Amino acid sequence: NAPFGLRNELIKCIENLINENDTNVFYVGTQGVFDSLAWESLTKLKRIYPSIICYKVLAYLPTKVP
Repeated sequence: NAPFGLRNELIKCIENLINENDTNVFYVGTQGVFDSLAWESLTKLKRIYPSIICYKVLAYLPTKVP
């Protein structure tokens, strides 16, 4: 879990990774508030940095519903 107020700090951290460390690939989970904030932040930053690649890592394997 993570507070929604963490969003701005997370965006700064991601931008630092992109600009200072030449990071362009990100993997984000799919469970919990932090993962949602991270995905939302990366989606927003993708408009500014179109070269970044974002992958969602599923928390659970999908199952077929009968």
